[in-house]
Amino acid sequence: MTWVVMLVALLCGSVAAAVVWRITENDAEDRRRAATDQVIDAARRVAADMIVTLSGSSALVDDSGTVTQGALDRLAADLHDADAGRPVAWLTPDGAGGWTVSGAVLDQDDAQAAALLQPGATLPPGSDLAAAATKAKDSTRPTIAYLSPSATDRDPARIAVLKPVFRTGTTSTDGAAPEISGVIASVSPANQLGGSMSRDLDPDVHFSVTEDGAVIATSDPPPTGGMKRTIVLGGSKLEVTVQDDRPVKHDLSWFLLWISAIVVAAAGTAGLRSARYDEDRRRTNMLIGRTAELAQHLARAATAGDVADVISKHLPGLLGAEIALYGQVDPQRHRVQIRHASAGSPVLDRVTDVEIGDVPALADALRTGEIAIMRTPEEWRGSFPRNVSNRVLTAGATTSALLPLEVGADGVVATVGIVWTTAPEIDQRMLATLDTVKELTEQTLERTELTDRMSMHASQLAILAEELTGADTVTEAVETITRLAPGPVGATEVHVGLRGDDRFPNMETPDQPEDPARVVVLPLRADGSLTGSIGFVWADPVTLDDDRVNDLTTVAEMTAQTLRRAHLVEQLRGSVARNQALAEFAQQVANVRNTAELCSVVVAHAAAGVGASVADIGLATTHGTGLSLRPDPLPSPELVPTSAQLDPPTPSVECLRTNKPVLVSGVDALNGRYAPAVRDELRRHGITRTAHLPLNGPDGTVLGVLGVGWVDEIELSETIWAKLRTLGELCSQAFQRVRLAEAEHRLAVSLQERVVRPMPSPPHLAIADRYLPAAEQVGMGGDWFEGIRIDEHRFAVVVGDIAGHGINAVADMVELRAIIGSLLRSSTPLGELYPQVADLLRLSGSALTATSCAAVFDTASHIVEYVSAGHLPPVIVDPAGQVRLLTDGRQPLLGVPSSPVAAGRAPFPPGSVMAMYTDGIVERRGEAIDASLRRLEAAAGGLLQRTTGDDTDGPVPAPDVEQLADGLLRRCLDGRPTDDDVALVVIMATDD
Repeated sequence: MTWVVMLVALLCGSVAAAVVWRITENDAEDRRRAATDQVIDAARRVAADMIVTLSGSSALVDDSGTVTQGALDRLAADLHDADAGRPVAWLTPDGAGGWTVSGAVLDQDDAQAAALLQPGATLPPGSDLAAAATKAKDSTRPTIAYLSPSATDRDPARIAVLKPVFRTGTTSTDGAAPEISGVIASVSPANQLGGSMSRDLDPDVHFSVTEDGAVIATSDPPPTGGMKRTIVLGGSKLEVTVQDDRPVKHDLSWFLLWISAIVVAAAGTAGLRSARYDEDRRRTNMLIGRTAELAQHLARAATAGDVADVISKHLPGLLGAEIALYGQVDPQRHRVQIRHASAGSPVLDRVTDVEIGDVPALADALRTGEIAIMRTPEEWRGSFPRNVSNRVLTAGATTSALLPLEVGADGVVATVGIVWTTAPEIDQRMLATLDTVKELTEQTLERTELTDRMSMHASQLAILAEELTGADTVTEAVETITRLAPGPVGATEVHVGLRGDDRFPNMETPDQPEDPARVVVLPLRADGSLTGSIGFVWADPVTLDDDRVNDLTTVAEMTAQTLRRAHLVEQLRGSVARNQALAEFAQQVANVRNTAELCSVVVAHAAAGVGASVADIGLATTHGTGLSLRPDPLPSPELVPTSAQLDPPTPSVECLRTNKPVLVSGVDALNGRYAPAVRDELRRHGITRTAHLPLNGPDGTVLGVLGVGWVDEIELSETIWAKLRTLGELCSQAFQRVRLAEAEHRLAVSLQERVVRPMPSPPHLAIADRYLPAAEQVGMGGDWFEGIRIDEHRFAVVVGDIAGHGINAVADMVELRAIIGSLLRSSTPLGELYPQVADLLRLSGSALTATSCAAVFDTASHIVEYVSAGHLPPVIVDPAGQVRLLTDGRQPLLGVPSSPVAAGRAPFPPGSVMAMYTDGIVERRGEAIDASLRRLEAAAGGLLQRTTGDDTDGPVPAPDVEQLADGLLRRCLDGRPTDDDVALVVIMATDD
């Protein structure tokens, strides 16, 4: 019995020792598994950290879809500041499957990276990096690649992370996603993965990570055996080998072999309990570890789409489920939009949009926010539409869970659906895990929503700032602010009011805005002065917390600075335009010829020089006893006195009377100061401010008044006053000049009327004469004509043109006319006339220059003789209507020495007509003189043919010489003003 007892005791002791041995081995195995999981987590963490550091790289792309070298430099600097410094590059597709390194920031000590990412280098399609870039572009997601070392490089392979960069505001050709401009590539330093993984491991744990035999990372020394696991990281299949050399001690097992049967039995019992506990602990550790892994993946999710991918890919493994789905709740449509992973259930993949009302379990979960679990076919059929439940149950589903996801005040915004094909144990541990998953996912969604809001807020502020930078006018700035400013502050409307600008009325600023408030008005201050206000309007009351107040203040400051800059730009442009207008006005008044032209130029152009709307000029009457405003006065003519009393009072009259500038600042300032009609007239024209300046002569005499008026509010700065004074001086000088010119003109006309007398009426000749002064000249010109009776049968007609205008030209004309008349009356041969005239002028010391034509009509022989000194040839029409120019007897113009010539002769029987003229009647600018003479011939012939009346019966009436003269002027001048004086004499031979 003892042996039996001992045998039993020994057997129990052996069993107990074996159990303890097994426990120790299990612990060792757990350590190896934990070490393996730790190595895998370290590898994933390093790769994930590299991806996270590139998460903001999409902001590097500019509007043209390019990442500049400066943007890469900033990214590299940020990585260096975050202790994650490594080479980065900007890769763009070359269209042939390869990629081009369009920019890079490299470590020159890193020869391998420098050779691979050299700017301008082309990555062929077959290379590791090009293939990974293409994969990142096609999948639109970050991609991890492993770059194999060269044959001579003993270091492990290096990790490359490639992040596709999207061009903001664009979509791909199929319209499904933003357009990808290129790829940001980041290459880890040599053996970074191995070094990072080794820091968290026991020195006795050795590992290696390989891909198709290529070493990605390894410890020092590498493992010679151990546990192997295969993982998928960054789209690549990796083999992880972990060798745990930490010692395993079995002392307890040996001790138990020598313990008594009772101890052995007790130890065996304890061992069995320990095994069960260990199983529970292992399961708990597994759930905790996988939950932590899920948390890490969710921590890297930047958008709701990323959350959906994490749920679909990683949650089933955590819970031992078949599939997990993420659904976005659309409260407007009362539907849940399902997001599927890349590989899911063929049955559930067909479910893309679920009506909330069709799924009672889903509706209850969304309403209560509580997790719903369906464990039996009956619960399935009672919770889902029959077609869906039948398909899912047929596919082998046994259990499902619905996790509603709540985010802040938004309530339930999404849901997670989990399906098991093998019924899980729904115990407290599982329920706690589901609660943890729900909480982690809700926190991630809240973070992504906050990130999206912050990103959108920053983007909206950046867009507003950029648009305001391009606003050059106040109108453009206000339009930009009212259009874009509501976004950053979440308002529905934004209004801008500016002081002194009727286009944008100012808004009242409340002393204490309510909180919460629907309207907030902030002052706009720039350079220490209040320029206006900006008002924000919300559809519903909002809370004015610190963040919102900061946003409102930022927008107000941006608005104030932009409006100040735009106002300065407008002032500069206005000043330039006014200076140009003032220069043009100075040129125009310099060319006026009389008072009427001066007044017209002032009214039409003076206002622009000072930015005014209207301008007028009032000229003082004789001795300053009255004021005449013309041609478009301000105010109307009936308000302007012309009497000696200068009454009723107006601003112009006050300026004339006091000889001082008069400023009217607003229509209301006229009350009690001037006649009410003045105020009414200004209001009728919309004028808000006027300025009146006296125009003084050299002796201080008031010549008149210059007045300008503004429709818009304007500050009469020193610059404006200086321009006003300049306008006044220009008008004064021009008025003095034209007044002197008009006086000279009146004197010259008086002299001319005495010198150029009408032609006499000799027998057998009918003569008509015409004289027209030049339209663009002030004063008398040198054109003249004269008729001289030589004897009973001969009558001379002389036409001449003295160079110049004015009094001197009149004096030279009188001298030349007297000489020619004296020589003709003394029977000087016609061919010798002009040479003798030239000699006499030379002897008298005269330096005049002139042309002249003399014709002697012999009514007895019906012959006309003629000579011309540089003058245009006469035109003659015989009784048959034949027209020709008389071109014989020509000599140089007077003032140039000449010799006698034979006088020209032409028949001049009764009915013949000859026209003698000066060049003003035929010459036109830009036209050859031959064309002008042909027009004269045609006009003369046409008039005589019409006058003779070819289709009449009986005697032909004699033409009227006066009508002929008027007809020639009308046809030759064609109604145009002449550039030179016109003198015309028409001579017709008659029978009487």
